[in-house]
Amino acid sequence: MLFRSKTLLQTLRKKMRSASKDMEYEMAAAYRDQIEAFKAVTQNQVVIIGGAASFDVIGIYCDEGEVAIHVLLVRSGKLLGRNQFVVAMPVQTLEEAVTEFLLQYYEGQEPPKEVVMPFLVQEQDDLRSLLKSTYDIEVKFTIPKRGLRSALLTMATKNAKYALFEALKTKIVYDSALELIKKRLGLNRLPERMECIDRKSTRLNS
Repeated sequence: MLFRSKTLLQTLRKKMRSASKDMEYEMAAAYRDQIEAFKAVTQNQVVIIGGAASFDVIGIYCDEGEVAIHVLLVRSGKLLGRNQFVVAMPVQTLEEAVTEFLLQYYEGQEPPKEVVMPFLVQEQDDLRSLLKSTYDIEVKFTIPKRGLRSALLTMATKNAKYALFEALKTKIVYDSALELIKKRLGLNRLPERMECIDRKSTRLNS
């Protein structure tokens, strides 16, 4: 875990320097905040909360029809890991997208007894009933106002925001490359699939 933490910090610092070099100061500041938040939580990572509390923290950030979700896993008072997802929501509301995510996320893994979120979804009672019938666990969804849970939620939300920045940045580069291919090949629309042919193998087969 320590090695993974050091590797992640090195990656974040590299991205921060790169963004600053490219004069993307907002992005550089975002990486700086993420580094500080990550260090604050992992500094005393062995035990981050008294007792044996176990809960998930769901950070959510939405922009340009995409939603990023960052999950922090706290088990027996320890921050054990994190999961990150970026999904499109072309026709859904944010609440519907989050509800669908929760259904899929906990479909294959046992939930803790508490899930910390920035807001509650309308279908939470149905979701709790489903989790109860599947895992025989009473799950409560909470919105923290202060304390460690609130700090972790802030961190998870920031991580979701940075993940979405990265995804949208990659999408812009990808779409620009497709636009260039379309222009060079005189296509009427963006290519949806590209196939590569080994010319050497073609000559041998013929």
